[in-house]
Amino acid sequence: MFQNKRLLAVSLIQNWIVGPIFMFILAIVFLRNYPEYMIGVILVGLARCIAMGIVCNELADGDRELAVGLVAFNAIFRVLFCAVYIYVFIRVALNSLGLAKGLAVDKNGVLVTACPSRIAITP
Repeated sequence: MFQNKRLLAVSLIQNWIVGPIFMFILAIVFLRNYPEYMIGVILVGLARCIAMGIVCNELADGDRELAVGLVAFNAIFRVLFCAVYIYVFIRVALNSLGLAKGLAVDKNGVLVTACPSRIAITP
């Protein structure tokens, strides 16, 4: 799987650039007057449901090993970048556009989202 650089690049671009930006734009265009819903749509766009790829792959009778490899590859990126994306898209971008003035992102929530192992460590 890691030999196919083009496939890895397309997967990363779709999951970590196109998807989140598209959901951010949709949230701003359609939910500008509803900040709670706007933030919810943005979070859905950032929380890439990469495991659903396995289900879709099974339905399409695709290559199981490749699908599992791509899910694992994207899961690593989710752990590394989800918290950063939440901070950038919600706190920085929404505040800079004036759509959610004074919005604060709960750092503990970001840590739990970005680092699932923290749940096992926290009493």
